[in-house]
Amino acid sequence: MPLSLSPSRARMPYSGYVTLTLIRGTATIEIAARLAHGLPPEQSWDAVLELQKLLENVDGQDAPSLLESLWRTLASAPETLGPTRGDDLSLLAQASDPTGSWLTGCGLSDVEGLPKAHGFPRRLGIPKDPPPSLPCTPQDRIGVCVEEGS
Repeated sequence: MPLSLSPSRARMPYSGYVTLTLIRGTATIEIAARLAHGLPPEQSWDAVLELQKLLENVDGQDAPSLLESLWRTLASAPETLGPTRGDDLSLLAQASDPTGSWLTGCGLSDVEGLPKAHGFPRRLGIPKDPPPSLPCTPQDRIGVCVEEGS
């Protein structure tokens, strides 16, 4: 999995993480996300399983439509994402097809290989409007999650 998120500084640093690769025809989307990481392990686990099930519904014919579907899918069912309802989501996604690759995300203070002013929302949670999709070269990327209160 070329995408990853940096470990949290919280007491349970690896709680609430999910990575997923979806292949849709000639297009691929890779997702790394963190959700409900501050909850007790059982609640965090349940929220992450719901997030993974929700993300498996992402569909499209090419990379841009996969990214559009990603944000539409997340906005469609925040109530399924545990007690936080997705309000603490950090996510980094890279979609690729034969024409290129694009990167998007939310709840990230930094993304390795991108300028600090990358345009992705720093605010944790599912954005009200889809964040930008930046053209990029396919490569390993690490996103730094925003911590609560920062």
